[in-house]
Amino acid sequence: MMLSSKYKPAKQLFLLMLVLLSQSVFGSEKSSSMLFSQKKTQIISANFDAGSISILDRKTGALVKESTIGRDIRRIALTNDGKLLLATDYLNDQVVLLDAKTLQTKQVTAVPSRPFGVVFDALNQQFYVTSFERDKLLVINRQGEITQTLETASTPRGLALTDDGRLLVTHSLSGQVSIYDVTKKPA
Repeated sequence: MMLSSKYKPAKQLFLLMLVLLSQSVFGSEKSSSMLFSQKKTQIISANFDAGSISILDRKTGALVKESTIGRDIRRIALTNDGKLLLATDYLNDQVVLLDAKTLQTKQVTAVPSRPFGVVFDALNQQFYVTSFERDKLLVINRQGEITQTLETASTPRGLALTDDGRLLVTHSLSGQVSIYDVTKKPA
């Protein structure tokens, strides 16, 4: 899967606003620090500077599992089959791929400085991760390996996938939004 930006960065915010005003757009997936398990019976939480991930029972709030995996876990994403979880470790410059049920580490991958946002693309069966200080967008497969690295506008942070196949990347210090088409297959 090759990604390509559809628009010049200066026009992106304007075009995004135009699209949002002209039609209904829903983010089917967005970067988050808390999410539900596949069956929505549990809550999975990134515990920031505690460096851990917790699984809580949704009804009782009881701690089911917890695993310390790094120094500063900012965001997590779950695969559509509920088997894998990818976490960004902001201060250790790595992403950690985990078994979503046991929280056992499957793969630790070094990434460019300060990984922040992460989402899972069910259509292409891959994760997207922002590298905040290196101005990069990373594509990571289900084995936890980086398969593609793209340059972005400065300070990429948040991510969202729309239901019509666009990946939105917010840039925290400039207010820009980059838009990538993730529906096209590589030639």
